Formats: sequence, structure tokens, C-alpha cells
Amino acid sequence: MPGKLKVTGSIRTPRDPIEVKAYCEGRAYAKGGGSIVYATGVTGVIANNNAIKWTSKIPGNGFEVNLVNAGASQTLSISVNGPKVFVNLATNSSGVITSTAAEVITAIGATTASSAVVSAANEGASTGAAAPVVQGVTLTGSNFNQIVSEVGVVFAAGVASWTADPTGVGQDACALPYGGGHV
Repeated sequence: MPGKLKVTGSIRTPRDPIEVKAYCEGRAYAKGGGSIVYATGVTGVIANNNAIKWTSKIPGNGFEVNLVNAGASQTLSISVNGPKVFVNLATNSSGVITSTAAEVITAIGATTASSAVVSAANEGASTGAAAPVVQGVTLTGSNFNQIVSEVGVVFAAGVASWTADPTGVGQDACALPYGGGHV
């Protein structure tokens, strides 16, 4: 059955009926009054003023945030590769981290790729004034499914829309057997 599945802002042909089924199940859950809980994780220590709370913007568990020291004389930069966010911390010529947790939080929000999938904020009473801890965290606690397809596209149940192909036919994939028959 031809069609396109809109997945987190991009459109591609579904490669697996499970992706369509996951969307349809998520939509049915939301229509039934269900509330989505987003996955979270924390890096750093509140008392050290470098604790950052990470919250996924896409339902599901398994997103990773990695704070990295890549060596001497680095600038603060952020990249996203599928369900992984990499924060390359700024360092001086000796390799000592010069970024603060507050700067990382600001950079996450200002970077299009990262701000589409995760948000960052000071955790608890942390001020964000100190250098972040080099570590990784896997975001957990969501009540929703997430699928990473064979091409690395992150798909979260209920966070996509279906359009029939050719355009304008107006069929709802969730009402079709391919979509699991959900409404």
C-alpha cells in the first residue's frame, strides 16, 4: 500500500508496518485520554552546580545524551545522530573544560537539531555555574513506545501523521489493515 509517513518533521516511505502500527496505537491512546510521560535523565551533581536535567521531546525511552571532552582547545558544539545527542564541551589549551552547565543548557536550546529532540534545564537548586561532568545518560521513564528504524530514523508512537499517496486521497492509515485497524 503506497503512502508516506511523516516522522518527526521529515517524510519518508515506511519500511515496516510496525512503524504505522505504533503511530496508530499512540493516536488511539491519546484519543482515549491518555497522557504522555516524556523520558528524563540527569547529569552532574546539584551540590556542585553542574546538574542538568534532560527531557526528551519525543515520547519513548532510549535517547542518549553524551557530554564529551574531546581534548585541548575545543569549542562547545552539539550534534545529533539518531537517538543520540553529543555535547562536545569547550576546553582550554590544556584540555580543561571551560563550558558551564548553563552554557550547555543554552546551546541545547539554540541548536535546531538538539532542541527538536531534547530539552535541558538546571536540576533542582543547581545554578549551572560549574563545568558539566563528562558522562552519558540514557533517558528513561516514558510510558510510550519508540522505534529506531533500520535507517536510524527515530519514530515515536503517536507523533507522526499519515498522508495517502497519491496526495488528496484522504485515507487514514489507521483504518486500513496495514495500520493495525486502529481508529
